[in-house]
Amino acid sequence: MIKTPFCMRRFIFKCNSLLSIKARIYYALIGISLIGSFLGFINTWLIGEDGLGLWATAACFIYLLLVALYTWIRKNIDRSLIFLCTGLNFFIFPLDFIGSGGLDSGMPIYFVAGIFSINLLEKARPRFILTAFATLNYSAVIFYSYLYPEKIVPMPSAFASHIDAVIALIIVSFMLSTSIHVVLFAYRCEKKKA
Repeated sequence: MIKTPFCMRRFIFKCNSLLSIKARIYYALIGISLIGSFLGFINTWLIGEDGLGLWATAACFIYLLLVALYTWIRKNIDRSLIFLCTGLNFFIFPLDFIGSGGLDSGMPIYFVAGIFSINLLEKARPRFILTAFATLNYSAVIFYSYLYPEKIVPMPSAFASHIDAVIALIIVSFMLSTSIHVVLFAYRCEKKKA
């Protein structure tokens, strides 16, 4: 068994004692989202999709970088979490849905990740309001795709559609499981401190 050096253990313990549950959740969420959006961009590029779908995944990654930069400059995690959740659920994911094949892609799986990210908010009122509006927004986008199917940019092929759905499932499963793990780990640390 490899032992962690004393200075490293001291540093990790100090970091854990300084960060609140909210901060741990936020940093894990922004890190996971950055990795997920970058992988989504690579996936979109590899399956041969161009136009709106490719631009939407690139915009997602850039938006998340800007939110992370805002947090680093302003040190305001509450506002950053709101920016993160509203940007993903009301701008990036709906845009990506229209530009990436609609229901014939992996986007509905990303909608689940978007709703989950809102439910990591600490305060009950914004969590409830954003969840309700995000659900309405996603329902409206799906209904719009039913009314105007010609407005949805199709996937390049049926194979690309299957690959996109599989990769979305892998990315979102990783995001959800890691986020839940971070929340439980943070809760255990807070309980131990208490």
